[in-house]
Amino acid sequence: MTHLMTKFRYNPLKPLLESDDPAIIYFTRRDILEERVDPVTKLWNLPPIQKLLIKQLDDGSWPSKGKTKHANVKYSLIETWKALRFLIQQYQMNNTHLAIRKASEYVFSCQTDEGDIRGILANQYAPYYTGVLMYLLILAGYADNPRIEKGFRWLLKMRQNEGAG
Repeated sequence: MTHLMTKFRYNPLKPLLESDDPAIIYFTRRDILEERVDPVTKLWNLPPIQKLLIKQLDDGSWPSKGKTKHANVKYSLIETWKALRFLIQQYQMNNTHLAIRKASEYVFSCQTDEGDIRGILANQYAPYYTGVLMYLLILAGYADNPRIEKGFRWLLKMRQNEGAG
C-alpha cells in the first residue's frame, strides 16, 4: 500500500474512511488497506440497493422511466442495464442474489438466436451493448454460461477486418 500512496499528491485515506457511505469505507478497508472485512454481501442490504431492488419487475427487468418514444426499443432493457451496472459494479452483487439471477435471465431473454443482445437500438444489432451486457453478466458469475459463449462467437463473427467491432 505504501507504493500506492506515492501516486497521490494528498493522502485520500482520511476522507475515504470518514465518508458517510458504508460502501466507500468497506472497499477502502478491503481494497486499499487490505484489511479483513465482512463478506461483501453485507453491503447488499444497504438502503440504496433496497430502494432499487423494490422497483424490479417480476420478469427481472426494471421499468422504463418516462415516455417511450420508439415502439421497438426495449426501454426496460436499458433500465435493467443501468440497474445491473449499479448493483454489480458498485456493490459487487452476483448471481448468488435472486435479483441478479432474475435480471440476468431477463437480459439473456433478449439474446437473439445469433447470439447478440438486442433491443437497446430497437431491432438493430449493437456489438457495444452486447459486449457491455456480457461483461456485467460475466462479473455476476455467468462466465461459463453457454449463452455467454454464444455471445462471444457472435462478437467474433461481427468483428471487422481491422479488428474493430
